[in-house]
Amino acid sequence: MALRTDWPVVDTAISFTSTVGSATPYTYWVSVLPRTVAGGQTRRGRQYELDAVQAGEMQLTLDNTDGALSPVNTASPFYPNVTPYRPIRQRMQWPPTQQLLTADQATAGDASALPTGAIPSSLQALSAYGTPTLAAGPVGNAYQLAVPGSSTVNQSIVALAGWSVTPGKVHAVQAMARNITASTSAQVLAELAWVDVNGAIISREQGTPVTLPGSAGSSLVQVTATGTAPATACGALVSVTLVSQTAAFTVQVDKWQVEQAAAPSTWTQPGTWRSLLSGYVERWPLQWGEAGLYTSVQITCVDQFALWSPQKLRDPFYLDVLATGPDWFYPLDDPANVTTVADLTGKRLAAPITVSRYGPGGLTTGNSVQATTAAGLFKGTTASVASFNNTTPSGSFQAATYVQLDAAGIHGPPIGGAGWTRIFAFRAPVGVPAHDSAMWMAGQPTFDEAGSNAQVFGTLSASTAGIFGFTPGAFAVEFINNSTAVVNWASPNSVCDGNWHLAVITVSGNGLTVKITLDGVTSTVSPASSATPTGLVTDTLGVVIFPGQDQIYNGYVGDLAHVGQWSSVLTSTQIGNLYTSWRSCWAGDSTGTRYARILAWAGFPGTSAIDTGATASMGPASDVSGQDVLTSLAAVVTTENGNHYVRADGAAVFESRITRYNRLTPSFILGESTATGELPYEDLAFDFDPTRLSNDVEVTQSASTQTFRATDAASATTYGSKSLSRTINTSSALECVDAANYLLARYKAPDLRVQKLRLHPSARPAMWPSVLQLEIGSRVRVMRRPPGQPAIQFNGFIESMAWTLSPGDAYLDLEISPADLALYWLNAALHTTLSTGASAGASSVTVTALPDSATNPFKASVPAGLQLTLEPGTVRAETLTVSTVSATSPGYTTCTVTFTSTLGFTHASGSVVCEALPAGFTDATTWDANALLGSTTTLAY
Repeated sequence: MALRTDWPVVDTAISFTSTVGSATPYTYWVSVLPRTVAGGQTRRGRQYELDAVQAGEMQLTLDNTDGALSPVNTASPFYPNVTPYRPIRQRMQWPPTQQLLTADQATAGDASALPTGAIPSSLQALSAYGTPTLAAGPVGNAYQLAVPGSSTVNQSIVALAGWSVTPGKVHAVQAMARNITASTSAQVLAELAWVDVNGAIISREQGTPVTLPGSAGSSLVQVTATGTAPATACGALVSVTLVSQTAAFTVQVDKWQVEQAAAPSTWTQPGTWRSLLSGYVERWPLQWGEAGLYTSVQITCVDQFALWSPQKLRDPFYLDVLATGPDWFYPLDDPANVTTVADLTGKRLAAPITVSRYGPGGLTTGNSVQATTAAGLFKGTTASVASFNNTTPSGSFQAATYVQLDAAGIHGPPIGGAGWTRIFAFRAPVGVPAHDSAMWMAGQPTFDEAGSNAQVFGTLSASTAGIFGFTPGAFAVEFINNSTAVVNWASPNSVCDGNWHLAVITVSGNGLTVKITLDGVTSTVSPASSATPTGLVTDTLGVVIFPGQDQIYNGYVGDLAHVGQWSSVLTSTQIGNLYTSWRSCWAGDSTGTRYARILAWAGFPGTSAIDTGATASMGPASDVSGQDVLTSLAAVVTTENGNHYVRADGAAVFESRITRYNRLTPSFILGESTATGELPYEDLAFDFDPTRLSNDVEVTQSASTQTFRATDAASATTYGSKSLSRTINTSSALECVDAANYLLARYKAPDLRVQKLRLHPSARPAMWPSVLQLEIGSRVRVMRRPPGQPAIQFNGFIESMAWTLSPGDAYLDLEISPADLALYWLNAALHTTLSTGASAGASSVTVTALPDSATNPFKASVPAGLQLTLEPGTVRAETLTVSTVSATSPGYTTCTVTFTSTLGFTHASGSVVCEALPAGFTDATTWDANALLGSTTTLAY
């Protein structure tokens, strides 16, 4: 592969073996760069900071003369996987090298100074013999794996995936390996394994075996292999493969290189791969030109936002239930006047609403949720419920209307196996029920007090003299086996209060552990014999029925909803989460937690980078119901007043409002003064208009619908009345006030915005390493020095990035929103220095006094449990937890800090010691200037 020193290596590849739901990172990629015609265009982001973020998009024209990219071509090596939403990536490597691997793959993490231990998934290291780790090797890290004795040969000891293969091209691999187990010997070789569209290995290319003699200080031995990728290759693995062994041994592998070459070249550390877009091929439109002789495909590619736009979300409680994999779940939220109730999972038939042979009782659907008190409601769903009114008992022959689950193929809980769980929500009228009132019952065909019978009841007790003999109005659970009540449990208090309650019953596989969780409180029953009834036939809601004796009685009066079952025992955490979801709908989430929760509801399998969020307590998540995923995520971002986007590498990013407050200095300066390090630009257009001006701001609290207003009369007089309205889902009314005032202060006057700025790295290759680091949200400074006029200095954040590539040319167009010019007050990071040097292995250090030493003791700022970082941003950086600090008095000059663990490095006197810094920061003094609180200090929220 010929390299240009002034042009990055470009990788455009499709993963035909992966889908939207595949785990990331994707394993196999095939390059389509040789098919690329006339470059392409990529755009991500939004216009300015108040606009909605758009889905990223890439347009590429690919040569399809051979028909391989035709969706209906059965002879294509990619058939039948030429379908919408196959993963695609476009990335560039700088500095350019022959390496197809990432720098961390090739160096076992040394390029990023990864710690020893578990291997990050981004390295895509695999093994047929176990899980490799990162360990200290002869030079930096190495991949390490213990190979068991008598292992099957010709399998991968360590393999690397994720690089792009080019069909028909010769590829070469090299690696260095050694055996560190004394008195053993092994033979290994390098291997290239080609896979087809199904991920199955087509063929292997193996190099010459080499012997690895075992010793703790053994030397690295090179292994190599070369081979041509078949025309049908859709991906590949490179590996160090086992040939033979004398015993169990531990191998280390390092210095990998994969390249397009007839033979391995001198090892080179790869340049950094920077993505332009990672997403999915959405469309494969076929085109014929030149009188039908030339075929091309002009593919449209999108990022993850495009997939979230059409994906609708259900009520949060339903989403959480479905995520746990129930066998069936009848919400009982069906509309009025139906004759069946539907299973939300789609696994079961609709269950009929059945009338007793002795006449109808009362059962209506489509009823609104009601409760005696606000706390007695549930918020996890806004759907309707079913109301039962089987009020007239007549011995064992009652008129009633009920839900017949057994007609849908449900005959009680499963027997044995992994146990079972059943859930249901209920609301009983205030007062003692007139008779025992069965919400759920499963039983055998007949009831014989003297013989063998089995039943499971979930009921309300009428009196101490009733069948169950419990506290009047209590929620009772009884399991009967062979006429013996092996479980006989009741709640200590009445639940007939007009409020909603959630009951969860779990039974272990052997039937000897029964747990009843009522409103989040769990009681455990340990029966002497199995509590799992056998031979159950009936399963009903709202009545007790024994069809073999024509007995129907204990009709239920009250509301029911959310009846479901699992063929497993849900964990206490799962049950607790379901109760929280049902009762409060996750009110109290931080914005970061809510954003992550929505990603989980969406089934997003990719990577994410999610800030905690400055909004610490949101309202219920009920606002997602019926909304698409992207709208729901955007609502969280609006509440936070933060930002979100899909990073160029495909990761979903949520940034709190604090993130941009913390970006105080520009990453790069764009201007014509190249001698001072500025990046030159070509086209520049500023926008200055009142489109985003607002002097009448209304912020509405989502849960209460209360509106908070902030206005500026002077701005309205100058520019006319300009309104801005937004709804935020915070539980704090004060935060709504703060948000309104902040937005008013931010937008009551117009501001410059960069409408277009073009960077042209192909014309100035020295710019490549800087330009490829730019990302949405990067803070930059734009300098414009017009002749005879004052210089314009514009500080802003990149909101939109649009790449255009063509043969021999590449440029990047940016749109930039203004950085807030106010210097907001922020807490500074606690920082000091070592008074004396500290050696590796020590558990304590002596530090110099803090700035407030004249008035406050050291422990007031550094309590036990605080994490301190020594030498942040260096190769010796390490973070430890404070155990104790020595006593100090006002005016102290030093203090001894003892940690819960020992130092891993030696640190010199004067080394920085600070509290743990936010991700991406290494300078503890970053916030010092903002930490001075005075009469003119501006406060954000």
